[in-house]
Amino acid sequence: MTGRRHGYVAITLAGAMGLPALLSNLLMLLDQPRRDFLAWQYLKLAQREIPRRPMNRYTACHQLRRAVELGRREPELVSQAARLLMVCEDYAAALEALRKVPATGLEAQLTYAHCLLMTGHADEGARLVFVATAAAQAERRQGLISLAAYATAMNNAGYALAEGGVHLEAAERMTSAAVALAPLQPAFCDSHGWVLYKLQRPTEARFWLERAVRHQLPWPDPVLLYHLGAVYADAHCLEDARRVLRWAVALDPARKDAEALLRHLHRVLPPPAVAVRPGLS
Repeated sequence: MTGRRHGYVAITLAGAMGLPALLSNLLMLLDQPRRDFLAWQYLKLAQREIPRRPMNRYTACHQLRRAVELGRREPELVSQAARLLMVCEDYAAALEALRKVPATGLEAQLTYAHCLLMTGHADEGARLVFVATAAAQAERRQGLISLAAYATAMNNAGYALAEGGVHLEAAERMTSAAVALAPLQPAFCDSHGWVLYKLQRPTEARFWLERAVRHQLPWPDPVLLYHLGAVYADAHCLEDARRVLRWAVALDPARKDAEALLRHLHRVLPPPAVAVRPGLS
């Protein structure tokens, strides 16, 4: 009888000691619908903020991070938020979010690869880009993917490699395939032009980047404006470069790369308009 009583006491104590954890789990379970609702609301706020001009990128990133934190049990929400974090160039947060969900589908795989390339994991990121593009090509041959989806995959793959600064010749082949299918798509034109710029082919790059901006008027993407400004700067078209870069910063005040290039150009003197003959001062 004494042994049985001791057993009851042990069970009672174990139950009492586990009660706080049980209650905590129960409260979290009951609170999850509220957290999911708030997560989707944060995502919607960010989706409205990102296309706004001027865009408050810091606000959008905060909203997306909160969405991921609250809705981490919602794979679709996390995937969407990670994609937008990448668009906002918050690559570390995007990569952390993507590691919470399986990368299924070409878009998710390329987003993951892009974030790896931009966070110091170049080899792994490039490998995943080539795996994804090989899958896209196989699906196209089998008729399992639309031409629009194929072009988007090739564009995203080439742009990721260009941004990572690796395998630029392969990147050029990928973006060439995209613009061959949709030569007036601004994002594709921009990616192709940016790859050509990285390959030090400025004349061709300028053609595609000007086309990209022209087809997004009157509200071009600040990223496109920065790319065009960089090409103008390299071509010593300083006034055009300054004008385009100021436009980029006005639309996206957090565009630090455009700001830095603009500051550099303000220290660059234009070439002399008239040559000075030897012996004259």
